[in-house]
Amino acid sequence: MAQATVGPAEPDVIDLGEIGWRTPGDGGWRPSWGGWCRRTLPPRAWRALSAALIVLAVMASGVAAGTPEPALGRPLWTGRTERGFGLGASTIYVPNAHGVTAVSTQTGKVRWHAPGRELEFTMETTGGLVLMVGLAPTGLADQETVVVDDANGQVLTRHLGTAVGGIDPHHVLVYEVPSACAAQPTPGCESLVNVNVASGREEWRLPLRSNVWGIDMDPAGVIRRLLLEDEDGQATIHAADTGRAVGTVAADLTPTPGSGSPLITYFFTSDGLLIARGLADGIRVSLYRVGAAEPTWSVRVDGPPLANDEFFYVTQVGDVIAVFYGGRTSLLDPATGRRRFGLPATALTDVGDGRLLAEAYNTSQPPALLDARTGEKLVTFPGSQVIYFHGTKGRALLSRSGLDRTLIELVDLEGHVLLLDDVRGVNVSCRGREDVLACTDDSRVLRVWRLPEPPNR
Repeated sequence: MAQATVGPAEPDVIDLGEIGWRTPGDGGWRPSWGGWCRRTLPPRAWRALSAALIVLAVMASGVAAGTPEPALGRPLWTGRTERGFGLGASTIYVPNAHGVTAVSTQTGKVRWHAPGRELEFTMETTGGLVLMVGLAPTGLADQETVVVDDANGQVLTRHLGTAVGGIDPHHVLVYEVPSACAAQPTPGCESLVNVNVASGREEWRLPLRSNVWGIDMDPAGVIRRLLLEDEDGQATIHAADTGRAVGTVAADLTPTPGSGSPLITYFFTSDGLLIARGLADGIRVSLYRVGAAEPTWSVRVDGPPLANDEFFYVTQVGDVIAVFYGGRTSLLDPATGRRRFGLPATALTDVGDGRLLAEAYNTSQPPALLDARTGEKLVTFPGSQVIYFHGTKGRALLSRSGLDRTLIELVDLEGHVLLLDDVRGVNVSCRGREDVLACTDDSRVLRVWRLPEPPNR
């Protein structure tokens, strides 16, 4: 098995708000446990105790099967960030008061800095573009998309509106909502715009007649198709590169009269469209093929009455259709719409080999690995939280908070622990991607590790 790669014995601490280096600091704090008569232990004793309690809890839970595999070890590098981070393919994007700093995932060295104001998020696109969305310098509440060349941080163009994603290496899709439109919405005042990043010119513009619209992305994150409502309330499919209508589906996108919620959600399949619409006491999910006069199947998912602002959605997770509604999830067969099973989950992740990782926010239900066909719980993770993990390779990442440290677990599809380690800090926020794990804690320290390759069991 490949061992985890670690950095130097004393990794430098990089202040990501500016280009430079700082001396590492402990960043620790001294908690006091009221249950121990409010006596304060030395920091080293607290760390040793919390680590021991966390690991003992995992052993007692029976989740881990076999002997834990290698620990994380020391980080590749350690930095500081005031406003979180975004984990890209080979770069970590760190927002600050003046824009975004791009940092090499492997070394922590600053690659470039691009200017921006009050940035809300940053995304990568295929073709080497980075899209930064923040406040436009108009004096109004307008958002602005700044398109940056990821090779050197050069600003290629700016456009009012919110970035949706990349269409190809030379064009991006922007959602425009002028301030006047946001204050008093009218049909057609919002638009989708294809922007040429070299010239800043609009290639095409599609006015939106309602808030029912969406995109279809391929596995690489390239926008291929768009869903819009036409003048008759029907669903129209448009090609993202040209903006032209390429087909329709026999789905009426107008809200159902008398429903508790006017919301309609959708999801593109390889050759059709899933549409979920609110009813008085449930939702209806239908699968439409492009050009077909009738839906392939249409099923009703019963549930409590919908509130006006209640959210639900339909998506495909692995080889099942997932309907999230009322704090529960119904899993449907994609060929027939038949309900396979339901569970109290608010998020599902396809981790491969017919396995789903389920989690339920704000409930007592622990995360669990499920059989996607039967719903059988294969293993549960009491007390743990799921870490977002892009490119799982048949693995899952979880975290569990202790007294002043957090346990990180990397598990395989059977629940076997591949990696077990505790890291300093509580309220730790982590992201994983391929073979990299990055975490920040409540002291705003960012640490980056390399994950070991999955073993051949």
